[in-house]
Formats: sequence, structure tokens, C-alpha cells
Amino acid sequence: MPTDLNSLKQDLTRRMDGAVDTLKREFNGLRTGRAHPGLLEPIRVTAYGTEMPLNQVGSVSVPEPRLRHDLEQLELLAQRGKLAGSGVHALNVLRHYGRSQPDRAARYAPPGEEGAQLRSALAEYHHCPDPPFSGTTLGDNDYSVIEDGFMRSSPKLAVIDNFLSPAALAALREYCEEATIWKNYFDNGYVGTLFGSGFCPRVLLAIADEMKMMLPRVIGDYPLMQAWAFKYDQRLTGINMHADFAKVNVNFWITPDDACVDKNTGGLVIYDVPAPREWTYEDYNGKSPKQAAFLAVHHAKAQRVPYRENRCIVFDSTLFHTTDEIHFAPGYTNRRVNVTLLYGTSLNAD
Repeated sequence: MPTDLNSLKQDLTRRMDGAVDTLKREFNGLRTGRAHPGLLEPIRVTAYGTEMPLNQVGSVSVPEPRLRHDLEQLELLAQRGKLAGSGVHALNVLRHYGRSQPDRAARYAPPGEEGAQLRSALAEYHHCPDPPFSGTTLGDNDYSVIEDGFMRSSPKLAVIDNFLSPAALAALREYCEEATIWKNYFDNGYVGTLFGSGFCPRVLLAIADEMKMMLPRVIGDYPLMQAWAFKYDQRLTGINMHADFAKVNVNFWITPDDACVDKNTGGLVIYDVPAPREWTYEDYNGKSPKQAAFLAVHHAKAQRVPYRENRCIVFDSTLFHTTDEIHFAPGYTNRRVNVTLLYGTSLNAD
């Protein structure tokens, strides 16, 4: 009996201590007059691809692929005579880490002032050009034929080569190479930029408008809901299986053909089955095991569209799709870059 009482006492003590600790954490958020770090503990954010409490962001480690992208970009800007001010300092900071043998699994978490300088070098927008653009953005194609083919296709999909005019392709490629707007990092090692965080050059806006005019039955009055670009590390992989929320997806590639060493891959794999409308965003766009099971049950067939410079795929955005194998030559300007325009809304985006 005494042994049972002791066990009960120990269990109650453990539970009560836990309750007190929880109450203390709650009280940490009830501050008046002066800010306290405890206020930030319940808030979680994503930094360099990792979800963590906001009050730990100051000690975040930086993945090597993210650092290497920014180092290569700043070196290119320096070679082209376009690096100044904060960019010069940032380049010196990143070179300190870039001297070591590349290890794509490495993470950098220097303490104190050194860590603050590294985070500043990666976070600041060192070079944000705003070049004008005039003239036609789209290449010489018969869009009435393209639109007819899309409307008859099942699933809804059209491949357009010679997508951009030479001037638009050159302008957009230069912007993606030089603008230091690539602040989103993803687990597979690629970086991204969104419409609302700097990816809005004038040439891109002109492309989005012309596509609405040239494909009235496909895009029509659907508003441009989002635009993004992704840039990939040749040593790693691309985007996992997912669907997107939009009605129409316009996805195109702008890296020179010479960079792609395997002409049969490097593009997109699209399945002929759309995501169910009742699925949540996490179901169709996250790492949910439901996707593979759903495709298997519906005997989904995959269509591989190989990489080509200036090739565009217009398709139903709710179709499941994934980046194909990536075999690109080394070097910053050889990184695979895809640009996406999303029109309208079809699935739950929350």
C-alpha cells in the first residue's frame, strides 16, 4: 500500500509541476508596458525552409544551397559591374563560407555578430532593377489554333514553343539572373520568389496581360491571382507532386537549352487526374500521402513534357504535376528557371 501511495504522489507531483510550467508560459504572454520574448513563443514562422517559433529566428541555421545561390548571384553582379553598397559587403560575407568544399547538406549557424551579418547578407534586397519594357512579349504563334487544341484536349493542356519574343525572353532572363529577390527557400534546395515579394518586372506584367488577350476562351476574365519563379540547384531535385489552386496554370522555362544536358527530361510531368475540389490546400499542395494513393486508385496516366528553352505549358492547374528529373550543367546561369502565372481560382487556397 505505501508503495502505491508513493507512486500516486509522484504522478500527481509530475502532473502539477507540468500544469504550473504551462501556466507560467501563459503568464509570459500577459505583459503590459514592456515587450517580452515570451510573447513570441506561440507564433511560428518559416525561415529558410524550417518552421520554428518566432523567438528562435535569430539563431536559425542557413542551408548551404540557399547560401550558394546568393553567393553565385552576387558574384555574377560583381562581374557585370552592377554590385554596390550592401551587395559588396554581402558578397564578402558569403565568400567566407563559400571557400570551403561544397557540402549540400551543410547548414551554417554562426553565433553573435557573425550570424547577424550572415542573415543580413541573405535577407537584404541588394539589387532590384526596374527596367522598362515596350513591344510585343509573345512569340510568333497562331493562338487561335493553340486555343482550339486546348479546348478539345482531355486533360486540358497545350504546349507552346517559341513562347516569348526574343526581347521579352532576354529581359526576363536578365531580371531573374540579377534581381536579388530570391528569398524563399524550399526543402529540396531550390529558391523562389513571389509576385508580392518583388517578382513583378514590367515585362512579366506585359506577358500576363497579353496571354489574357490571346487566349480569351481559356483565360478570359480570370484575374491573375499569383505569379512566381523557381530556380533550381543542379545537385538536387525539383518540386514534389502537387496541384495548384488556380483555374489555369501558365508555366514556362527561360534557361538556355545548352544548360540542359538530358533533352528527354528536365521539364514537367503532368497527370491526367485533377485534385478533388473538397480537398484542403495541405491535401493537394502539401506532402500528403493522399496524393499518391488518389492517383493509384484512379489509374492516373503521366505525360512527360521535356525541357526546352522558351517552352510554355498551359494546363488545368488542378491537375497533379511534378518537376521531372533535373540534369543541368553546373554554373549559376545554367540553373533551371521556371516562371508560373496562375489565373482564377478553382480549389480552396486556405
